[in-house]
Amino acid sequence: MKTSLNRSVLSLAIIVSFGATADNEYESIETYVGKPATEHTIAANNALAETLPWHDTSAFERSERGLIAAFGDHRVGELRNRMAHMDVENIRDDRPDTVNPSIWRQGQMNYASGGLYQVTDGVYQIRGADLSNMTIYRTDNGYLIHDPLLHDEVAEAAWNFAKEHLPAVNGEHKITGMIYSHTHADHFGGSRGILNTGDVVEDAPIIAPGDFIKEMADENIMLGNAMSRRGQYQYGQSLENDPTGIVDNALGMGFGKGAVTLVTPTTKIVEREETRVIDGLEVLFINMPGAEAPVEIVNYVPAYRSLNTAELTYDGQHNIYTFRGAKVRDSLAWSKYLTELKMRFVDSGLVDNIHSAHSAPVWNNPETEINEIGHYMEMQRDNYSCYITTPYALLTMA
Repeated sequence: MKTSLNRSVLSLAIIVSFGATADNEYESIETYVGKPATEHTIAANNALAETLPWHDTSAFERSERGLIAAFGDHRVGELRNRMAHMDVENIRDDRPDTVNPSIWRQGQMNYASGGLYQVTDGVYQIRGADLSNMTIYRTDNGYLIHDPLLHDEVAEAAWNFAKEHLPAVNGEHKITGMIYSHTHADHFGGSRGILNTGDVVEDAPIIAPGDFIKEMADENIMLGNAMSRRGQYQYGQSLENDPTGIVDNALGMGFGKGAVTLVTPTTKIVEREETRVIDGLEVLFINMPGAEAPVEIVNYVPAYRSLNTAELTYDGQHNIYTFRGAKVRDSLAWSKYLTELKMRFVDSGLVDNIHSAHSAPVWNNPETEINEIGHYMEMQRDNYSCYITTPYALLTMA
C-alpha cells in the first residue's frame, strides 16, 4: 500500500515558564547581564585547565574534514554566526575566565563545524546549523534525509544550501525519503521545513522506529510542560550567546530558530532488524531501544560502507538521568549495543566510517593498520559501562 507525505503535520508547542525571584539583582530576564568571574572561579577554572588534553586535536581535525562549502552569510549559518564569542586565535590562551575550560574546549570543537561536509562518496552532512546534524544519502533518483534537524526554518535552509553544492541526480535535487532515528525533537523537528521545499517526491517514505508516536508523546507532550521548564535550567535557553551566558550546548553549538514540527511517519521499523530499499539504496535498520532514547534505530548502508549510530555515539558523554527529565537510560543496554556494533560492523571490516546525529564522523586511515573506529567505539562503550549498577556492583562499591 502506498503512503503519501500529504498528511497533517503535528506541531509541538513548547511552553516556556519563567518564575519570579524576590532577591534578583536584575529586574527581568530581558535586562539580565552576566557577572565577571570571581577569584575563586578563576582559580578553579585555571586548575582544571591544566588537566585537559589540549594537545589532542583529533576531534577538531575530524570536524573540519571533508568540507564542501562553509555556510558564510547563508541563512543556514545563523546559529554559527551568532556564536562570535567563540572566534578566538588560541582556544586555550583566549579562554574567558567565566567559562569552565572543559565546556570551552567542547564548544570550540562544535564551533569547528559549520557547513556541508562529505563523509564518503554518497554520504553528506550538514553540521553546525542546529543542535543536531542532518545526514544526506544519495539514492538512485535523489537524496534520503536522515534526522532533519530541530527547527523547520533551519532544515529548509539547510536543504536549500545543500542543493547549491550537491550534484543533481537526473538533473534535479529530489528528496526520496526521510528517517527519524528516535523520538527527541532535534531528530524530527525540522521535518516540516523539508516538506516545505517542495522537493519531496510523492509517496516518499518517512521511516521511524516502532512506537515512535507513543514515546514521542510521552516525553514531549504528556511531560512537555515540565520538561520545557527544566530545559530552561539545563540549557539556559533564555540567556544570550556570550561568555557569561550560553557558551555551547555540548551536543552542538546550540538551538537554531524556527518551529519544532512533526510530519507523521509512514513506515515503522518494528522487527529487531529490517532491511529496506529506499529508491534503490539498501539500508539495514536495527532497533536499539532503551539506551539514549526509549525507541531508536541505527542504520548500516552497505553501498557506502557506512554505519549511522544515531545518538548512541558522539564526542562526549550523555547523562543517564537527564536534568530536563527524559526517561532514565539503561547504561547496561547501551554498552551492549555499542559492543555489538563494534564487533559486527567495525571489527569485521564492513565499514570505513561511522557517523551520527551529533559531532563529526570517525574514519579509519587506510594507510595504517590502526582501528581508529574500533578504539573510538571502545571509549564510547566504556563511558556507559562505568554506570552499570548490578546488585553485585553495588555491594562491591559499598
